Amino acid sequence: MRITNYWLILVIGFLSGCGKVTSPDFFPQLKGVVIEDLTPTRFEQLGLTRQYKLLGLYSTPPGSSTQFTTRAVTAESWESTQGSIASISNAGLATALRNGSTAIRGRFGGFTSPDKSLTVVAPLLRSITLDPATASLPLGLTQSISATGSYLNADGSTSTRSVAEALNWTSSAPTRATVPPLGNPVTVSTLQQGDVPVRIRASAVAADGSVVESTAAILIGAPDLVQVIVRRAGTGMSPPFALPKGSTINLQALGIYTNSATPRDIPGAVSWASADAGGTVLTILNQANGTLNVTGAGIGASAVTARAMKNDGSAAVTSAPATINVVAAILQSLDGARITPNPAFVAAGASLQLAVLGRFTDGTEAMVPASDLNWVTAENAIATVSQTGVASGLTQGSTVVTATLKQLPVTGAASVSTALIVTDGVCTGPLLASLGATVQTVTTPLLCLACTVTDAPLAIDNSVASFAALNVNLGLLLGSASLTATSLADVPLAAAGQRAGFIISRPPGELLSLALLGGVTLSTLDADGDEVESATSNDGLRLTLLGSYVIGQDAFILSMPVTQPFRRLKVEMGAGLVTAAQSLQVNSACAVAGQ
Repeated sequence: MRITNYWLILVIGFLSGCGKVTSPDFFPQLKGVVIEDLTPTRFEQLGLTRQYKLLGLYSTPPGSSTQFTTRAVTAESWESTQGSIASISNAGLATALRNGSTAIRGRFGGFTSPDKSLTVVAPLLRSITLDPATASLPLGLTQSISATGSYLNADGSTSTRSVAEALNWTSSAPTRATVPPLGNPVTVSTLQQGDVPVRIRASAVAADGSVVESTAAILIGAPDLVQVIVRRAGTGMSPPFALPKGSTINLQALGIYTNSATPRDIPGAVSWASADAGGTVLTILNQANGTLNVTGAGIGASAVTARAMKNDGSAAVTSAPATINVVAAILQSLDGARITPNPAFVAAGASLQLAVLGRFTDGTEAMVPASDLNWVTAENAIATVSQTGVASGLTQGSTVVTATLKQLPVTGAASVSTALIVTDGVCTGPLLASLGATVQTVTTPLLCLACTVTDAPLAIDNSVASFAALNVNLGLLLGSASLTATSLADVPLAAAGQRAGFIISRPPGELLSLALLGGVTLSTLDADGDEVESATSNDGLRLTLLGSYVIGQDAFILSMPVTQPFRRLKVEMGAGLVTAAQSLQVNSACAVAGQ
């Protein structure tokens, strides 16, 4: 049974209750339903809501002062007579959808409530403006777009505000740019660059049911540079960098672009700058491939920066300073290194300290610490060498001594070798023809009659039994005959107290003494022939005869102490007005004479 007029129900109830009849077995009966609050609903904006409640009308006992009592009930269903104007949920929540009028009803227990009037008079959306309407951005960036609506109000006025209606968004090219389907504002994400703009469309249903839409154009360009970073080329190492003095490292500039956080090559030109304008710590050299070679010039710290242009060509991005700490020069390998002395001579039963001179990263030559090296000889029966580089001669002969770095280099030579010659213990040194030595002689025939030097090459052969002869006859005071042995390279100082000289002897039957050598002078000369040091027999102990019968005859080592390296060793025999004819045999030149 449907009750269509609430007041009719009340009248009927009043008439039926006039008898004031009471009943001890009275049970209230549902007589109808009504919507709580009969005030008409007016919505002035789409999307507004109102919660409706349903009341049940129940009968009262006979004789009661009121015919009905009300009690809240849960509606079995709700209805909007014009669902396109306003919708209502099963729980009684009404929502304004478009302008117009409708009626709201509720049902319970077989009864339907009287209609509840609902009117929607929202402002009418006439147009949509998108901001921005056009945009150009690099691939990888996003663009926020907001929608503003122009509205016609119920009183005839107009207004502009953010679109209140639900907005639907679409992209004309979803593979190049995407947009969320709902929202205001929305964020457009770029996926692929192109020459044609992507159209972003926004549409909404106005209060009168019409569809209002607008479109924005988004042009997606190439990804743009946002950050420049400096890395060590080939390794990817990040600053700070440690750079030994004299060494060079190659630096590379990489870019981070709008479409990826992964650094990659910069296709355009890269310019480099050093904070060390004077070049006292760093020297830099731009490479054709855009990288930078940085060389440590002096111990200290400085930095370099890399700079590249953005897509517009007017703005640039500069990297953070890449710090470079220049430390002391290091020995990277044994390229260019040498063992000194070279070649090395040691007498049988004697020892000789060997050392390695290495070429360091700054170009200097310095001693390699003995603790960094391992030493070996090829023939341990001829000579041995300790791990501190001390060579010990065992028997006459030749072997090879090798020094190897304990910490093997990444590239370059790990070892260096030289010849180690063990002599017979009388005379050592590189003044031998077999090692490239040469010999020269000089006489002054105008001042010394018949002064001669014979068999000069025998003074630098490999035998102490053969000899050259200096012959001096009567002559003037300045007359002389000399023999000079020249090494291929400077003769180094191998040990403190080193001496140099010649093995000399007299013909059989003639005694050899300092008294008979009053006119003999020893000299060391440099590569240009200039005198370095000299001594004569008049210098007392400076020129000394050492040894006794060194070759089975009356032969001795005539030597002097040397304090500086030399290239040539000279023996000169002078003549005087009263000098009798004399002959001095020169058996061998000794760069390092035994003592």
